Order: sequence, then structure tokens, then C-alpha cells
Amino acid sequence: MIVVIKNYKKDKNCFWSARSIRHLFPSMPIYLFSFSPVDPYYKGVYTDTIEYETKYPGSGNGIMTLRNGLYFGEGINEIFKYFINYAPDEKLLILDEDSFFLTGEVIRELLENDFALGWCNWILPDGSQGVGAQTICIVPSRVREYVPIPEREEFIESVLRDELLNKLPKKECYQITNRNHTNYFGDGFFTRSADEIRTVLQANGFI
Repeated sequence: MIVVIKNYKKDKNCFWSARSIRHLFPSMPIYLFSFSPVDPYYKGVYTDTIEYETKYPGSGNGIMTLRNGLYFGEGINEIFKYFINYAPDEKLLILDEDSFFLTGEVIRELLENDFALGWCNWILPDGSQGVGAQTICIVPSRVREYVPIPEREEFIESVLRDELLNKLPKKECYQITNRNHTNYFGDGFFTRSADEIRTVLQANGFI
């Protein structure tokens, strides 16, 4: 498995999330994909950092808006385009900046199961079920018929549902049991604060 963190101007959040993974899985490759320049101070935790020029400047403030279907979709597509040639048969765990771990159960669950798409539930504003973009796992060679995904002004959670979950054969989709909307079952918690992540990592002896 390769971990890939999408960075939208939140270097500190990405750094602490990566530190949590590095503590639990010391040899796990961790890449950072960023649509803005990354402060060199934070680069040392990653296997590599890849910076790309976004088509959607002004996006990426961490707030759930219809525009996140544009820049989150673009980020997932950039990651896919890189790894489809570099590591087509590896599981890619694609995370948002604030997706940190305290027990590692999500990663172990994904390591132990076979799938093309590992996904978790997310409830959209209209109450419908979407696919959480904060924690999604794909095998590039097994989703190449469906990725790149459309980049459109729509919640990314509904884009991922419609373009991946609803199109892939059901046997190729695995629902993560240790992530359900904002319930992380003790393996981290939902936050957008780098300080909160750092504080809980310190309290648990990670740093």
C-alpha cells in the first residue's frame, strides 16, 4: 500500500497526519500531492512531494462546497495519472489533509481485504449517501476504466458515488467499517485543526 495525502494549502495538517502514519507504519510509503508550494520544513516526513499546477485557483479552503468536485476531483485524477504508470497494482490510500490515525485499524482493514475501491460512507447535505473523499482507496489498474473522474461543480462525495461506487462491479467495492461519516471509531477523529491533531498525537506518545 502507498499512502497519498492531498494538500490544499494545509501543510501543517498534512504533516501531522503523515506523522501519525509514520508512527504506526514506519516503512509505509507516504506521498504528498499539493496544488500549492509546500514549506520545505514539512517535507522530510514524506517519501516524495509532488506539486502540480491546479486548473482551479482560489479553491481548496477545506469547506464543503460544490466547488470541491472540481479541485478534489482534479487531485484524485493527478494522483491516478502518476501512479497508473509507477505502481498500477498497488493500493493507493488517498487522504485529505486532516485524516490522521490513532490505532491504524483503517489501514490494517484495507491491507487485509481485496478490492478495486475501498470506500467509506459520507452523508451529503440532502441526507443521501455519498462516498467519503477524506479516506478512499483505489487500485489504479482496476479502476482505469472509470478514472479520471469528471471534474465538475458538485460535491465530490456524490461524484465519487456516481462515477466509482455505482459503476464498479459490487464485488470490487469494499466498504470500510472503521469510518462512517464523522465517526472514526477511535482511529482518529474528524477535525480541520492542525493543533488538535498535534495535541492528540502528543497525548498518545506519537511525537
